[in-house]
Amino acid sequence: EALVLRSDVRRKQLAGLPPSTRARAEFGTGLYTPEAIDHTYQVLLDEAITALERGRSVVVDATFSDPRHRRLFLDAAVRLNHPASLLYIDASDETIRARLALRAHETGEASDANESVYEHALESFSTPDDVHPALRIDVRPDEAPDTIVARILDHFARDVSRIEEGRDPAAIEPR
Repeated sequence: EALVLRSDVRRKQLAGLPPSTRARAEFGTGLYTPEAIDHTYQVLLDEAITALERGRSVVVDATFSDPRHRRLFLDAAVRLNHPASLLYIDASDETIRARLALRAHETGEASDANESVYEHALESFSTPDDVHPALRIDVRPDEAPDTIVARILDHFARDVSRIEEGRDPAAIEPR
């Protein structure tokens, strides 16, 4: 079973808050300053590396809007000879706003994302064009879950076979 690391949960824990507490901080303040964001990603990276070194699989649930953060995680996995991929969910503006509205009423949800956060995130988000196509899985939220899961499993099966053959999964031809 994979270890799932959620940035929303870890960010709250680092601040001494229960994960379900709404921080209500504006974008760029409080838990969401650039320094706090960098610190959260560094802690997640350290935890992911420790788990990978112990032979565990890891899923990091985070926006990875900054190419620096994406690169750190992908480079670490490749360095440790583990398959790695970035799952990029390309949702429409309408879909995202609808999901944010639903999430606002969920109790126990760790995410503080709301319309305001989304508006600011749009300004700073960098699409993962920097990620090699062989290390990236693009999905749309309207795809059937079974189709998405099958694509992800196929992707990792190919990566594992490349690693077993002694080939660097980051230095392969795009799919």
